[in-house]
Amino acid sequence: FTPDGTCVVYRKGSGGGIVSGEWSKNEGLYAVAVQGGTPVRITKTGSEPQFGADNGRVYFTAPESEGKRGLRSIELDGSDERTHLISEEATQFRISPDEKWIAFAERFNAYIAPFVRTGGRVEIGPKAKSIPVARVSRDAGTYLDWSGDGRSLHWTLGPELFTRSLSNLRAVDPGTFGDDHLRRSQAQKRIDRRFDDSGIGIDDALGIELHQVGLEQDPFPFDIQ
Repeated sequence: FTPDGTCVVYRKGSGGGIVSGEWSKNEGLYAVAVQGGTPVRITKTGSEPQFGADNGRVYFTAPESEGKRGLRSIELDGSDERTHLISEEATQFRISPDEKWIAFAERFNAYIAPFVRTGGRVEIGPKAKSIPVARVSRDAGTYLDWSGDGRSLHWTLGPELFTRSLSNLRAVDPGTFGDDHLRRSQAQKRIDRRFDDSGIGIDDALGIELHQVGLEQDPFPFDIQ
């Protein structure tokens, strides 16, 4: 959905393999008004459409040359397509609602970096030198998503749902990152998607653990505004 909730962008995929190829014409990303109407194809390629702060511009993941994957954006009328980030190993990109941050998943871990507008493509990865990058997951993290205010990042690990506030982020050194650095209470209280003072709760409806996590290491390598 666009931030104002008036339009939805979706992907129309194709068949192949064990899936029938019937009804697979005109694949791509489409936009349609919530109140109905004729869908308009924005681009022929791409997946995982998402919005930042702009109602008129959608971000999406697309294949790049040499087997890489990129984060692109395009106007809802199909104009002004841009490639912002490219990565050799990233499997997911997720831009924050205020477009200040980019989260990405690579080799089953979650990372965060500032979303920098350079007018060109920026190579991103855990060892990127052009922009600061920090790992936010300890063991693994997939299915990334942001809170509505863009101040916290969520991810999953099996049946567990984790969240980390930007105000609590610290730099992570994978070589020294141990359990003692992760403040994770073992108390489990029955609450409805709310964290108590211990930082952990159980969502009875979903049957998953909810965790708030933080690190006690060096300051995050860039300022949180």
